[in-house]
Amino acid sequence: MVLIALLFLSQSATTLVFRYLGFITQEVQISGRNAINVVMQPEVVDFGEVIVTALNIPRDAKTLPYTAQQVNAKDLNMAQQQNVTNALAGKVAGVQIRTESGARLGSNASVRIRGNISLTSDGGALWVVDGTPGINPGSINMDDVESVNILKGPNATALYGQRASDGVVMITTKRAAKGDMSIDFTTGITFEEVGRQPKYQDLYGGGGDPNWITYNWNPNHPAEWQVFDGKKYHDYTDDASWGPKLDGSEYIPWYAWYPGSKYSFKTTTFDPQPNNVRDYWETGTTLRNNIALSKGGEGYSMRVSYTNEQQTGLIPNSELKKNYISAKLDFDVSERFSISTNVNYQDQEVQGDFSDGYSNNATGSFNQWFHRDLDMDILRELSQFKTPTGNIASWNHNNVSPTTNFTTANFNRGNYWYNPYTYFELMDNRSQSNRVFGDISLTYKLNDKFSITGTARRYEVYGRGENKTPALLANSASQAGYFNRYATNQSRYTEDNFEFLATYSETFGDLSVDFNLGGNLRNNLSTSVSGGTSGGMVVPDLWSIANTVNPTTTGHGYSLTKTRSAFARTTLGYKEYLFLEATLRNDLSSTLPKGNNGYIYPSFGGSFVFSEFTEDILPSLSYGKIRAGYAESGNELGAYTTESYYGIGGTQFNGNLLMSVPSRIVDPALSPVTNSSVEFGTDLKFFERRAGLSFTYYSEKHRDDILSAQIAPGSGYSSILQNAGSTKRSGIEIVLSGTPVRTGDFQWDLTFNWAQNKSEIISIADNLESLIYSSGSFGFARTVHQEGMEWGQLRGTAIKRNADGVPILDSRGRYTQELNHYYGTVLPDFNGGIISTLTWKDLTLNMSFDYQKGGKFFSLSEHWGNYSGLLDETAAINENGKNVRDALADGGGIRMVGVDASGNPVDTYITAQAYYQNFYSKNQIAETMIYDATYLKMRELSVNYRVPVDKVFGNSPFNSINVSFIARNPWLIATAKGQDNWDPSDQSASYGENGQLPSTRSYGLSVKFGF
Repeated sequence: MVLIALLFLSQSATTLVFRYLGFITQEVQISGRNAINVVMQPEVVDFGEVIVTALNIPRDAKTLPYTAQQVNAKDLNMAQQQNVTNALAGKVAGVQIRTESGARLGSNASVRIRGNISLTSDGGALWVVDGTPGINPGSINMDDVESVNILKGPNATALYGQRASDGVVMITTKRAAKGDMSIDFTTGITFEEVGRQPKYQDLYGGGGDPNWITYNWNPNHPAEWQVFDGKKYHDYTDDASWGPKLDGSEYIPWYAWYPGSKYSFKTTTFDPQPNNVRDYWETGTTLRNNIALSKGGEGYSMRVSYTNEQQTGLIPNSELKKNYISAKLDFDVSERFSISTNVNYQDQEVQGDFSDGYSNNATGSFNQWFHRDLDMDILRELSQFKTPTGNIASWNHNNVSPTTNFTTANFNRGNYWYNPYTYFELMDNRSQSNRVFGDISLTYKLNDKFSITGTARRYEVYGRGENKTPALLANSASQAGYFNRYATNQSRYTEDNFEFLATYSETFGDLSVDFNLGGNLRNNLSTSVSGGTSGGMVVPDLWSIANTVNPTTTGHGYSLTKTRSAFARTTLGYKEYLFLEATLRNDLSSTLPKGNNGYIYPSFGGSFVFSEFTEDILPSLSYGKIRAGYAESGNELGAYTTESYYGIGGTQFNGNLLMSVPSRIVDPALSPVTNSSVEFGTDLKFFERRAGLSFTYYSEKHRDDILSAQIAPGSGYSSILQNAGSTKRSGIEIVLSGTPVRTGDFQWDLTFNWAQNKSEIISIADNLESLIYSSGSFGFARTVHQEGMEWGQLRGTAIKRNADGVPILDSRGRYTQELNHYYGTVLPDFNGGIISTLTWKDLTLNMSFDYQKGGKFFSLSEHWGNYSGLLDETAAINENGKNVRDALADGGGIRMVGVDASGNPVDTYITAQAYYQNFYSKNQIAETMIYDATYLKMRELSVNYRVPVDKVFGNSPFNSINVSFIARNPWLIATAKGQDNWDPSDQSASYGENGQLPSTRSYGLSVKFGF
């Protein structure tokens, strides 16, 4: 906009204020100038803000009786996230994003909305893209996303019925605007590295004994070993790090015993390797390119987009390749008839082993069973180095015995572990998937007030995978448990929705009516086949499932469910400040018992825009609204759950199949789960909408969960599937937004959200007070629902204490055990996020933060890392100023203070190895490995420069050029006191971590060209 004005000012004037409708107000100091040039920036003003709600119905925000926090593309894409779940972290009140390690290529974060309330699930929001439900978030291309709106409770999700018990994530994709054809091309590269790692000890090397072993050559040994006679080596066979001090002395390394390398038959020095684990991880790279063409005109719009993404991971030999293609077309065939369609396609190929459980061959070794003296450069160099028996050499081979030679089996291969480079080079796991989703809609307008729309939607996923374990890998370790194996699988999933929606809008004087009536037919079909060899392969590495030693293992899956629905919604408005709304949905599900498979979900609420009456008494209040509502929703069962089946066995008797008798009976009165919710709140905007506040309170009850409970064996069954259990949750959500600073060329925009939720277990079932939801390896800790406690209690063994809280020790001075101790809920006390945007001229700095207070988690890696002597606390300094590994007689050891079984005081020392192995070998205690999940984290950082193309390039084809430096997870600012080994924002299980791959951070550069 160009505006020239001649103004006559008094000499006392110091400031000019520039205001224009639709533009940001600016204050400029005169400073003695006769001519002042100001470039005014457009202002996005949310008068009549439109929110996309359930069933993809756009609504005016002021009419909604529930909270609606929409996140736009600018905030979602500030750091060019690869998936939409990670992009949401910290940006929506009441939403907890639990990310996974970036080393797990292709994985998605999990979403908890308002904590949890179900006894049988932990999250699982319904994802909807442009009205098409059931989408896997991994199918969504971030380059196409325009906005995200999360529907949090039954009040917002009632129109989706039983599918939306855990909330709905509404994705709206970009569409073309009117005007000339535009072309956007974005290219970027990011580099990924390991973030927080455990603190390892670097004072002691590998083995189960701190004493050196002296080698004595004899004639049974190879002649080449004579050079080692009288030299020392540490224990190779034990995979712990309770070995000798890393003192730089001469010793025989694990690889020196074998011929064929430059290190053969040579000693080296026993030195610390403080960065060996960090040095193992590769620097991951991601190359991402997108091109989008859009054109809009009178009666039509068209957008086509293509994205290619290629990623290499932190784990050696891991990579991901993706392609996205999308097309979106809207076309008015006539004044009354229009067609719209959008199609989205993705193909993906992933290679790598991303196991992150106990004893996986990456973190399951480095953090659980490893030798701290290992040199990663040598391991990398010798990744294909073979022993005389033809096996891959391992750091974990057997020790030398008087008869060991170049043909001794377990000396010439690993005991438990491979060279970590060798494992990932040889293990060949690949998966491919093709996903397509979209819709075609036909709309007929009877008049300006009434229209009818018919839509067909489909989501289809085809997946296939292959797993090859070569004979060389299987034969190169004696106790790793691998066989030469081939497995393959294929799966196909489709969801079809056929939807009818009638819309009527009318105004009668001061009264407005907005009405929807519709129905939906949904079919979900899932099929799968799988097969694999068993017990090894007859012909090594002939990749066929027929090439099996034992009978082939096969699997086949088939599932078909059908749901028929009818729904209605109406909103009545009075003078654009008072609105009443009601919805009703009826679902008929094939997964529930016949005759009892229909259920109705109602909701009603209202909103009052009271700022229409406060302009004179509260001039600073630009907008004020209160809202309230009540709703019910529910959940259904999985396919075929209500029937009893005879399982087919793998063996025969006299030519007849053996079948198992069903052990569970189903209650014929089984009914859907029901949630009922009350929600109310207010939305306020101040100072010409420069500041805003949104407050929400909700209270929800969950009843008639579907559980399996034990019954008397005399009934002929062991359990019954029935309705049982009652839970409740309540909470508060607050969003503060505003522009604290706006002056001249500088502006600071800030959004802060905070949420507190409390979920409680009221009852479970008759004769059942607790329910185990999930459990990790070895059963140290479990997620348990306990009557009278908050949802998701972390339960495990604890140190037994007397009434005064003093530990009770056994006769050897070790802790004794208390079973089934409750440590607290895995859900946070509160959580939230901050989005900060600072703009100066053409330069923008964006930052987003994510925080959480409370919640408990268990670390299995820390348990085994301490048990095996890997972590720094196993070589700490005690109160005597001595290393805890020093001899007790020299002041070493760990002090144990408590009482004995009779209550007599005990104050003694035990060895560090005895102390840390006490937590498994004797009592399997979890207490010392349970932590508070509090954290504050910078999730995203970007610096964006908008190039002034007219000044730089003059007459050029560019409309715009934006250059961005981006960082993801650059700074884990704070965690709970005493917890500095793990990133609590990355949790692979509800109870914590089981051997989790490391947290990561990324840095990169992105350039976007507009033509």
